[in-house]
Amino acid sequence: MKKVLIATILLTMGISLAGCSAKKDNIEVTEGADGPTAYFEATKIDETEASEDNSTTESSTTEDNSSTEATTTEATTSSRLTDDQALEAVRNYCIVSNPDLEGMTESDDYTIYWVIDSSDDNQVVVLYRSYTAAQVRYYIDRATGETYVTEFVPGITEEEERTDETFNINDYVN
Repeated sequence: MKKVLIATILLTMGISLAGCSAKKDNIEVTEGADGPTAYFEATKIDETEASEDNSTTESSTTEDNSSTEATTTEATTSSRLTDDQALEAVRNYCIVSNPDLEGMTESDDYTIYWVIDSSDDNQVVVLYRSYTAAQVRYYIDRATGETYVTEFVPGITEEEERTDETFNINDYVN
């Protein structure tokens, strides 16, 4: 089970990193039961084609009202922190804070993972399960990147407790 979870997380991170290239991304946002979900389709566009396609896209977008709404949603989504960006940024933050974690995540001796605990239009919560079994949650404001931290240690603390730790997650986004 641990290996499957780790493999899934690594695959997700690999896909996320593959999307961080010099290519232009097309973003499709769909509304699901858990809120909006963004799908990225990377395409390489020649600069001469881009200027020709841009005028065609603008005229077709204004003709179709749903396309205009999708374009507006696309612009809003791209300027806000996505779930994948938040997940990767929290992982980066944890590794910067504790460089030994990188080696520990590659070992089968420790159960360490990062997952999206909850997500809505305004906030994403990333759960980091530490090698000590502590459950650390990062509450991230999508618009500003402001982040505060809570911690729950099963068997030691009775409930999730807010810590004094606050920072801006945008400092850790690649």
